[in-house]
Amino acid sequence: MRSKDELNNGNNLSTVKQGRFLRQLEQISLNYQHEQQKQRTTTIVLIIVSLALIILILLVIIIYRSYQHQKHLIDVLYSRNRQLVNSNQLLLPVDEDSTGEDSSKQKNTDLPEGIVDSIIKIMENTEVICNKGFSMTQLCYLSGYNRTYVSRAIREKWGTNFNGLLNSYRIKEACKRMSDTKAYSNLTIEAIADSLGYASRSNFSTVFKRTTGMSAAEYIKRNKEEAMRQ
Repeated sequence: MRSKDELNNGNNLSTVKQGRFLRQLEQISLNYQHEQQKQRTTTIVLIIVSLALIILILLVIIIYRSYQHQKHLIDVLYSRNRQLVNSNQLLLPVDEDSTGEDSSKQKNTDLPEGIVDSIIKIMENTEVICNKGFSMTQLCYLSGYNRTYVSRAIREKWGTNFNGLLNSYRIKEACKRMSDTKAYSNLTIEAIADSLGYASRSNFSTVFKRTTGMSAAEYIKRNKEEAMRQ
């Protein structure tokens, strides 16, 4: 009887140990699955982070190249505008200059002699053209020719209209003043615009960008950089 009880107790102990082993085995399996899931999650996160870094690096490279290209274009535009100013040529906007190609085909030769020289003399007088009230009427009065002749002379000589010619002379003067770091270094863009006869900085900035291809701020910055190198 005792042997039977001992056998039963042994069987019960073996069953308990087997159950404990199975629970441990199950726990190990769960832990293993959990670690696998963590590893997969970590791998996915690392892949996403790596892709994000690659995209970020590519964006930085694209932005840098775009900046370098833009800087090169500004340098080219600045050099071109300086050459035109130094050679005493006008900075005619491309869109206004192109309108003159069609009109030039219809040139007349019956313009009064000396009208172009008269217009140039007046337009080179910065005190006159930088007056906010300067107009086509005043140009006609000062030149002594009627509106029809003056308008045709401007179109045939410069391929633009009165406003285009006035803006060209004013912007040319603006470039000169921005390049004069001694006399105009303390003036703001607003002050320069006002001294040239423009009603506002926005109006001046629009005309300057359309005429030179670059903003007034970029022109001033480029001019200061060149002055520092000299």
